[in-house]
Amino acid sequence: MTAGTPAVVEQFALNLRNMLQERTIEERKQLRKEVDEVKQALMRDQSLAPVFKAKLEEWEGVYHTELAAASASAKRLADANGDQVWVAEWVLEMAVDRRDRATRQMKKWQFLYDVARGKKNWDIALDRARDVPIGDILQTPAKIVTKKRQTYLCPLHEEDTPSFVWYVDQNRFHCFGCGKNGDVIELILRYHQVDFKEALCILAKYF
Repeated sequence: MTAGTPAVVEQFALNLRNMLQERTIEERKQLRKEVDEVKQALMRDQSLAPVFKAKLEEWEGVYHTELAAASASAKRLADANGDQVWVAEWVLEMAVDRRDRATRQMKKWQFLYDVARGKKNWDIALDRARDVPIGDILQTPAKIVTKKRQTYLCPLHEEDTPSFVWYVDQNRFHCFGCGKNGDVIELILRYHQVDFKEALCILAKYF
């Protein structure tokens, strides 16, 4: 338990651990099943949707703040020289870590909000798949980076001059070399030559 955890919570956790240790394997499985059922019921409690939405909006604000900080840190690193370089690298690494933490929290609260609103598992999986950044899928670093777009060598055909553009805000791509375009699901379908269900399974690894 972390510092500041209420004593009653610590005692509950201790009692639960002791109870689990005293039970047989089958009893522990049954207890965990009951706990999971309670968690699922809470997740689907529509009265909690506003709470989940508020947390989502809170972390969206944090994300945009940290994204701006990471961008500013990257610029300082580019302008740094001598002894300033390692300091700028450290600041950038910390900013990226905070941004990534905010991203994980956003995904978690978005998922809980969707469940509380009654969205089906398939719809949730589809939404989360479409939200996977195309930049996370690509194997090579961007050749050209601006605020709203990043340009790469196209993964769908061979080329020496980068012509594959990822539109970050829309999370869509267009290749000016081969003419292919679409969202992240379309990219997976074309790159891996799989069907729609298999494409979602591949993208699920990035959730």
